[in-house]
Amino acid sequence: MSSPAWNAGVKPDTPTLDLPDKVQNAQASYVRHHYVRSQLRDLSRRGDAVMRDTLTALMEDNIWLQAAEAKKLLKKKTEKLQVLLDKTWAHLNSRLQTADLTINFEASKWFTTPNNYDSYSQMYERAVRTVTAADGSTFTGFRITGDTLNPADVRAKADDAVTFSKGMLNRGKINSTFGTARVMSPGGLVQPAVDARDGEFEAVNPFFNPKSKQVFAALNYGRRPHGSITTYGQSYMVLNPKFKTNAIYFPGDTFMATKNLMSFNNQVSYDYLGAVYLHGQTMMKQNIVKSCLQDQELPDDCGVFDLLEAHLFEPLTFTGNLEALCVSIEGLDGTLLTAVQTNARAFGRKHGADVFFI
Repeated sequence: MSSPAWNAGVKPDTPTLDLPDKVQNAQASYVRHHYVRSQLRDLSRRGDAVMRDTLTALMEDNIWLQAAEAKKLLKKKTEKLQVLLDKTWAHLNSRLQTADLTINFEASKWFTTPNNYDSYSQMYERAVRTVTAADGSTFTGFRITGDTLNPADVRAKADDAVTFSKGMLNRGKINSTFGTARVMSPGGLVQPAVDARDGEFEAVNPFFNPKSKQVFAALNYGRRPHGSITTYGQSYMVLNPKFKTNAIYFPGDTFMATKNLMSFNNQVSYDYLGAVYLHGQTMMKQNIVKSCLQDQELPDDCGVFDLLEAHLFEPLTFTGNLEALCVSIEGLDGTLLTAVQTNARAFGRKHGADVFFI
């Protein structure tokens, strides 16, 4: 049953974008907090079982037990084996938890001119614009386009598949006042009936709140020199570690959900990050062993099967929340190089982030 505060603040018959901006922000904050708190509680409840399954998978793969003594311990099931298992899990989890939480970007797009943004907005938020109706009147509407790396229709399907179980989507159906999915899911995307621009889609669900969606980041568990994944740029920002504990993690690019290689059931919490090995594809498993059990630094070759994606269900304002900016100047020269360096330094000073040129 929904709370009185929920029903008082969010009328079930009012499309979300028709609500005052203050109400939209409050609704998004409430829903995100409720969702992530519930998910982390459930993941924690299953944590010990997941840890045992992860260690069992490591033993079955026989990757980390190469020494003859360790193999003997496996057969004898001795107390020494339990000590070895405990140390293995502690080392694996610690290496993952202490990895930088990053977002990759292209320096030329961010810093050719002064960057005056105060927060990092996700693609759903950026899709809200003024729409012109057939009679010439205007209203605020949701019109999402995406880009080559993030096609809007694919992104929306993948996000629903990894964020919600089927039961959660049913509870949050658009004719219901209950369920986080009623606010957090667009309910599918269709081509707009009015004021349609090339490549645009609108949400089927009129109660969808674009502000409620997650921010996408990644853990640089391989300590790669140019961040977690250079597909999105050779530069990267390092986020304040406080964001790690309430994030939800996935062993791979969540676009894989559209190929049935990722789902809601692959969610991993910060406390049990080692479980990414249990859920990961072969390439990720191999690289986790190299970087988190053998302490190797990996090269910049991360792909969709190797990404450790992190979803942040809270606003990402820059001031106080950026540890560092690592700005790649490869391929930049002349006035462009000067502009990028000048504007990056100014951005770092404004928001309290250290700036490094790599």
